[in-house]
Amino acid sequence: MSTLTLLEDDSRSLPLTILLTPRPYARGSGQLVVVPLLPQLKPIHLPAEIWERILLFCLSQDSATPGATKPCTGTNGKQSPPPRMVDRDEMAQRLVRVCHDFKEIALPLLYSRIQPRSLAAFRRFHARLHQADQAWDSIRRSAYSSPGRWVQSLDITRCVKQAETRQAFRNEVDDLISRTLPLVPFLQELRINDFQNTAAYAEDRIALSRRTWTLLKECSSLQTLKGILWRLEVEESDERFVSLLNGLPHLRSLDLRGAGFLDHTTLLDHLQDAEEPNPTPLEFPSLHTLTIISVPTCSFIRSLLITPLPSLTTLTLTPFNDLLLPLSHFMELLEVHGRTLKKLSLITPRAMGESAYQCPHLSQILHLCPELRWLELESPFSPLPSTSAQPLLNHPLRLLTFPRPTSSFLTGMLEPLLTTHVLSQLGVVRLRDAKWLAKAYGKAAGETGVQGEMRTWKRRLGRWRVRLVDCAWNEGDV
Repeated sequence: MSTLTLLEDDSRSLPLTILLTPRPYARGSGQLVVVPLLPQLKPIHLPAEIWERILLFCLSQDSATPGATKPCTGTNGKQSPPPRMVDRDEMAQRLVRVCHDFKEIALPLLYSRIQPRSLAAFRRFHARLHQADQAWDSIRRSAYSSPGRWVQSLDITRCVKQAETRQAFRNEVDDLISRTLPLVPFLQELRINDFQNTAAYAEDRIALSRRTWTLLKECSSLQTLKGILWRLEVEESDERFVSLLNGLPHLRSLDLRGAGFLDHTTLLDHLQDAEEPNPTPLEFPSLHTLTIISVPTCSFIRSLLITPLPSLTTLTLTPFNDLLLPLSHFMELLEVHGRTLKKLSLITPRAMGESAYQCPHLSQILHLCPELRWLELESPFSPLPSTSAQPLLNHPLRLLTFPRPTSSFLTGMLEPLLTTHVLSQLGVVRLRDAKWLAKAYGKAAGETGVQGEMRTWKRRLGRWRVRLVDCAWNEGDV
């Protein structure tokens, strides 16, 4: 039996001494110095670019410990509470305090993505940018002050939620945005409102003022613009909204949401007066994701009809009824830009009732979008297919999403296209608003109502090897 003894030295320049005691219980036991046979390797020097990627990976994780939501089991068999979650801001603050080199690398990463948690935090962030900009001079190597030039993403959705209850807070948020935009010259992403519930929209969202839109036009590096609220009295007075969007040529993702209309009369009067003889074409060569929900028509939509969008692959629209709203330009958008689409989502808010919306026939959509991979449909839908819309065989559609299972959709649309080998590559059908019941509810509960229709769908779609999943992507047990 031998023992090892470590002798620590305060001087970091001396190597660590290890003493080996061969016979620790003998009277005359001696000690031997363990000498390493191989030379000690020097620590590898990593360049700053490698450390930047390492720290960026650490900041991109949701928590410091994988599986932090699960309790830990100790050696004695007892379970301890799960480790505390560490968010991105706290992780960045810890990395900044490690050393001076980490501070120079982690500080720009910390400011690259800003998401104020409250209106007071947004005020402090703007004050920090304004103070740094006032202390900046022309002698510096960079023409822009830091940390303003480090900001690439600005998400103020939490501030908007806090300011929804009072008009004064909404005006203050818009004022803070207008004063912050000139201080972030390399801003690439801006999120204003959070529209998680697409079925209904509150009128207390924040709509950007004309002053903010004018300053936003100066952000030439802007690539993502989400949560933009469209209001009739602000944007539709003239083509200023279109001209401001036209000043963002590098835009890649645009999310435009409408506030809704109270009655059909106001909407029809607006549609009759909205037609313009000469719409202004836009320049969006890099736009790949476009979302326009609850906006019946505007000068921006009419400009899209004459604008080439070669990079557009993802489109989200509201399928307005062409008989009720003939000037909504819904089908015209699909005819013009449907050739390059990989994903198409049709969202129908319930603020105006189901009579204002109607999805086209599935065969018509497949005819207009020959490269479609993912299709999200809504109800109600057109029961009659177009005589001129004949989709090609072996359409590349892989995933089809539908709200709830109905026998009319299965027998009238889906099964005929599967039988004629139009949807031969379809692999998954997802029911967005339905979920499989647990086994504890019993067999009788699983054979009635929506559950019974889901079982019928699963059994009949299984003939073509098509999987049926619910809103949680579970297949269920038949």
